[in-house]
Amino acid sequence: MAVIGLLTITACVKTDGEFEDNSSIYYHAADSRVLISGDATEAVLHVDADCSWNIFSQAEWLQVIPQSGKGAMDVTLIANSTNTSTVNERQTFVILTTQDGIIKRINVVQAPSGTRTLSVSPTLLSFDALAVAKQSLSIECNANWSVVGVSDWIELSTNEGQGNAMVEITCQPNTGVEPRQCQLTVSAENDLSETIVITQEAATLPILGTPEVFDVQGTQAGLRSVIRESMFTVTECGFFYGTTPDPATEGQKWQITTQDETFEGIITGLMKKQTYYVCAYAVSSVGVAYSDVVSFTTISKPDEGDNVKPPY
Repeated sequence: MAVIGLLTITACVKTDGEFEDNSSIYYHAADSRVLISGDATEAVLHVDADCSWNIFSQAEWLQVIPQSGKGAMDVTLIANSTNTSTVNERQTFVILTTQDGIIKRINVVQAPSGTRTLSVSPTLLSFDALAVAKQSLSIECNANWSVVGVSDWIELSTNEGQGNAMVEITCQPNTGVEPRQCQLTVSAENDLSETIVITQEAATLPILGTPEVFDVQGTQAGLRSVIRESMFTVTECGFFYGTTPDPATEGQKWQITTQDETFEGIITGLMKKQTYYVCAYAVSSVGVAYSDVVSFTTISKPDEGDNVKPPY
């Protein structure tokens, strides 16, 4: 009975791809194989039958035209694209059935592409000094790729891969007063490469308001200033004061313990009837910022508690 069944099946349907069908191959479907070039999208499968048949694909990426017929006919197998990989093949099966219930499974393989492709976008990325947000780099490649030239202030979610990928780029905050730049190179097989330029803006020092002098007396005076803007947190602020027009380098430093947007205090120990120069300062991770310099003169009026009578 088994031999009769074989003869009946063979008489009903046979297939010719890159192979010649016979009863042995027919019952060992893994031996039935059609190859599509990695850089092509179509192959022809010849069906030779003396009855009606149907054929369908098990993968979304492969279309079969026509999906049914009777007798001998060529079937076109159409891949949705060339193989995007130069490394891996992709494969599926098409199932051929006849009106008698005979089933044949044919392996369809699309080989790896022989053509290397690489595209990277964008090729220019710009970060502000704070660099609080990540940016994405799109790599479209059908081969293995790697990224080189990464500076120590740049972090990548990955620096190598295969095929298409999205690479997340993170920059460290730039606390320098000069902008900086880094040039990355994405390299793929067959000497393909793309260059990406990453720039980051310079940081700025805090911006201070001109000091306000108030309540000037013989040996003391009130000073007030304001931090108008600061890219990074102010960690210290206060005033420099002295009797020369350059108090920041030749005067004395007076630190204010509170670090509010507006800072003020009363400076004591001054000399009467003396001209003083003062500027505000503020410190952040970028450096030290100074305000404009203003001057004031203490008064000669005796302070409370001074002996205003001559000692005779």
